[in-house]
Amino acid sequence: MEFKDFKDIAELIYYLSWPIILLGIGAAWLQLKAFNKESTTRFKRESIVTSIEVLEKKLDQIAVAFCDAFEYPGYSNSPKPNSPMTGYSSIHNVMDQNWLDWYHHNNQTDFYNNITECMNHFETLSQYVFSGVADEEMCYKFEHALVLKYLDDLMPYIIESRADDEDPLYEGIVHLHQTWTARLLHDKSQKDLARAVNIANSQVSPQPSPVLGVKK
Repeated sequence: MEFKDFKDIAELIYYLSWPIILLGIGAAWLQLKAFNKESTTRFKRESIVTSIEVLEKKLDQIAVAFCDAFEYPGYSNSPKPNSPMTGYSSIHNVMDQNWLDWYHHNNQTDFYNNITECMNHFETLSQYVFSGVADEEMCYKFEHALVLKYLDDLMPYIIESRADDEDPLYEGIVHLHQTWTARLLHDKSQKDLARAVNIANSQVSPQPSPVLGVKK
């Protein structure tokens, strides 16, 4: 065969191979798409598992320190701090002096240490939540009520620990409480609005009374 014949055959093979190449590209694209979907699903699943593990571990540690503090024998007879409290630092609040004397007394070292340990665990949890180690939205969905209840009970001690609003101590706790409280209020208002709309839609709209001498 002459070179021209080989050239013609090569060109024919070249043109005939394009559909095969396109099919190969299409198959590779579908495989890549499936892989991306699988990777996304796996990442979400791992994120859920990690979030639950982190949340449960920290809440278990918080519960132990919290119970050790508030089941402390001398706590039941302790003075109460002033209420209501505003802000997240002592600059906005004047605590009862009897409570301050009791809280900082050497006899309450165990109580003070347990409260501090509890707040430290909460600060670590807040860092996990807002750094992306744990999924913030998922943690809120699972345990926001319990977390906010703990923080409300700890608020006098958080406030007393912070000199002013710029104090970096427990700033993660402050951010967590502010964010989740705002989200809770938003969710509640949305539910109240939906309930009001449903009630309004279920009621018969009042009709105007007829005017004498006017035909409809």
